[in-house]
Amino acid sequence: MRKGFAVFVLGFSLLAYGVEPELEGLPRGTELLGAPYDEALKINESPGPRASSEIIPVDAPFAKAVRVTVPEKRGAPSTVQLRAAIAQKVEKGDLVVLIFHLRSSGPGGCEALSLVECNEPKWAGLVVATARAEGEWKRFLVVGTAKQDFPPGKTALSFQLGNKQQTLEIGGVTLVNFGTAVSYNATTKKFSAGSAADAGAPLVFRADGRWKALDTGNLQVAPGSALDLSRLVDGPSGKYGRVTLTPDGGLSFADRPTAAVRFFAFNELVNHLFDQPDTALAAATEEQTRENCRAYAVLVRRHGYNMIRLHYVDFYLSTGAPADFECNPEKLDRFDYLIYCLKQEGVYFGLDAMSFTGLKRATWSEGVALRYKERLLVEPQAREVWEKSVRVLMTHRNPYTKLSFNEDPSLVYVTLFNEQDLGAYLGNFEGPALRPLAERKWRDFLNRRYRGDFAALVRGWGSDGAKAGGGATFDSIPFYEKKDAASSGQRGNDIGLFLHEIEADMHAWYLETIRAIGYSGMTALYDVLTFFRHQAIHNESRLVVNHGYHALPSDGEKPGSRLAQDSAVATAANYWRSRAMARLLNRPFMVTEYGSPYWGRYRHEEGLFYPAYAALQKTSAITVHEQAVSMRSKPLLECYAGRDPITRAGQVVAAFLYQRGDVSPSPHTVALAVNDAFIFTNGMLNRTVNSEQSKVVLLCGFGVQYDKKFPAGLPPYRMPDLILLPADGG
Repeated sequence: MRKGFAVFVLGFSLLAYGVEPELEGLPRGTELLGAPYDEALKINESPGPRASSEIIPVDAPFAKAVRVTVPEKRGAPSTVQLRAAIAQKVEKGDLVVLIFHLRSSGPGGCEALSLVECNEPKWAGLVVATARAEGEWKRFLVVGTAKQDFPPGKTALSFQLGNKQQTLEIGGVTLVNFGTAVSYNATTKKFSAGSAADAGAPLVFRADGRWKALDTGNLQVAPGSALDLSRLVDGPSGKYGRVTLTPDGGLSFADRPTAAVRFFAFNELVNHLFDQPDTALAAATEEQTRENCRAYAVLVRRHGYNMIRLHYVDFYLSTGAPADFECNPEKLDRFDYLIYCLKQEGVYFGLDAMSFTGLKRATWSEGVALRYKERLLVEPQAREVWEKSVRVLMTHRNPYTKLSFNEDPSLVYVTLFNEQDLGAYLGNFEGPALRPLAERKWRDFLNRRYRGDFAALVRGWGSDGAKAGGGATFDSIPFYEKKDAASSGQRGNDIGLFLHEIEADMHAWYLETIRAIGYSGMTALYDVLTFFRHQAIHNESRLVVNHGYHALPSDGEKPGSRLAQDSAVATAANYWRSRAMARLLNRPFMVTEYGSPYWGRYRHEEGLFYPAYAALQKTSAITVHEQAVSMRSKPLLECYAGRDPITRAGQVVAAFLYQRGDVSPSPHTVALAVNDAFIFTNGMLNRTVNSEQSKVVLLCGFGVQYDKKFPAGLPPYRMPDLILLPADGG
């Protein structure tokens, strides 16, 4: 390749990738850069200390490199870019390959977020990767398939460098579009001529000398066997009263205040539980359905679980209901009886107050289109759906337990809306139904913030002042683009303040409403993102929960879906570290979804390290996703933990390390001290705990200590062994 590229620099038409080993023998693609990379790549940056670039000769086959010096960390990576316009169109479905070399020429290594991006009709990225290197050249090959058209003139190759002070060199850059003439297998890391459809012919594995069929004839744990973990579960649930807070921020029961409690849990989509073939509790007769419920509850206990998070209850109960805000009576009776059976076996519950559309009837596609995660933030009238639905759910008296959820001590916590923080983060209120509502709130927020002085806004935004629109009033300001939420400067900080305002208002309304409905127990909200703005909102809650996965399939179990085949250990357990960064040290912290699902080749790692680190950090619950208890054998399926022998084995290890207490909490604690002055300035609202600082969580107790008044009933922060001030957020 390197000789081929040298010829290209001299002006010949040979492509840079001519002798790249992975690309040999493939149909020729289209070079997307309109000039040699050392001419095409230019510095593009936000205001601040100027970054510099220069072309330097290097002792490498590609002969030249671009050296960039970033004099100080600027915040988001996009604040300093080495950027080149794309001269050719990329069409939806095209396969694009980026190859480049990177090395650091300064202390501390270097880091570059590389991607092809366009902003029309909306922002989209292609061949996205974060590259890190030390003092030696490191080669990167990144492959992507366009999910939309990328028009020339609106599309660019960008190396984003602003997230750290660094000096780096980039060379040997090749960007090629193969269209649909070449396909790439993400598992084997190999290219082949022919379309993705040709490469997607199904692989068939048969029992032979290499492959052995799994014996899954009986998946039920036998009573009294080595795998029977019933002894870890103390039933019936609720007999010791409600959970209560301990002086060190953990959990105990009201009638056993000195005995710490951990919850070993799994997620259960209730509609899946009754209808999916591996459980299928719903039978031809109600008598058989009840027998299935009893058998299932016994099996849950044998697996060692003492909690289930009840997920998509609203979707299950509203399907087939006679009217909005009513429950399907047959399904409600089945659900009530299942709750009764699980209580008898010592199983506690977490409950999603709303996962979908509440008890407003909708098909799956209709519910997705309503986008309640976002809608509730910007349309006050939509909140009536939540209030009416949750009132029915929480006040209904179960005829078998004789208790409502409001009264039942087996209910440990209520998630006010599942993963609502992802709504605005992923959807950004796009579309004609939501964007006008969000834009109105955005303009009102800015008008109040700048006290009606539009000129003050333009001055404050500096070089971003042009993004205030072509008019001269607050009513002319367009809504921000999704990528702008991570930007630095005053406009980026205003976006963070706006998001914090609407999310904090949502949380306060939920708390007021559910207390009025009659529930006094623990609640949780905003359970995926760990931005500092969510720390500020979590400070008003008695419980913090979080979700996260090592890798998820790109398109579920559909043909062509891809799953990264990398090791979580190689990332320093990032999907555990990033969850634990949500923890506030003076209150309970729970992981209410986690997983490293089938068909990841390294998923065996999870059974050892995840529960061990959770126990080390005194986590109050860990909750694998999903359906960890199967009653009958069915084919393996992503995220169905009970079907996967590797995940099941990992859960047995987790029961010992975490639930039995084989791993003790760390006796030492490091606190990351934050306050409003840090969180609400310099764009920190939309950033997270620094990745390097988060690695302390692998050594000892670690969490955030927020210097602000917190709700009554929470214990004071204990004196840590060490207090750290936060580095710039990630």
